[in-house]
Amino acid sequence: MVSACHRRVHGGELRSMTPLKPVSPEVLAAAIEILGTTGISKEETENRMRAIADDPMQARRLIDFIPEAFGLVLLAHNGKPIWPTKFSALDTKGESRSFPLAVEPIFDSAIEAAQSMFHEDRPECFQNIACRSAIMGAANNLLKAGGSIDGAVVSGPALLGIPAEIYPEQKTPWLTRVARKLGRWVAQRSDPTKR
Repeated sequence: MVSACHRRVHGGELRSMTPLKPVSPEVLAAAIEILGTTGISKEETENRMRAIADDPMQARRLIDFIPEAFGLVLLAHNGKPIWPTKFSALDTKGESRSFPLAVEPIFDSAIEAAQSMFHEDRPECFQNIACRSAIMGAANNLLKAGGSIDGAVVSGPALLGIPAEIYPEQKTPWLTRVARKLGRWVAQRSDPTKR
């Protein structure tokens, strides 16, 4: 049975039709404290996060999105990169799906919290969280290779532990769909084996 907030797409997979609920300020603050704790193991982080979250998927989203938001805020204070607007998640078939960052309410809340914390006198907590992000890892690799953050294109997070199906389906713009079909048609016409 499919609930009113899901529908079947892409050969029967369930896709959310409703936006995700934002987390409460208290849960966000508790998650930030957990992620900012020095010397905490990955397992302990996950256990503590599950204890404060409404469900295991919310715990996973807190663990994945908060560090990425903190990493972006840290980058913003150290250069002028080109910011990501999307993130990706794998669906049940293992295919990557792209979503606007705006569909993840934890990300928006975490950006605000990171901006506020950056200007507070808690640099160790902020750094502990930002250093967990893949975005900061990529920025550090770029700098070690002699590159510059200024003008660098920052890719959005590629999530492995969060299924794409929890996010609302994104409609592909009409012109993009037409361009893809036209591209496939041209490719078939130029391939003599497919005539």
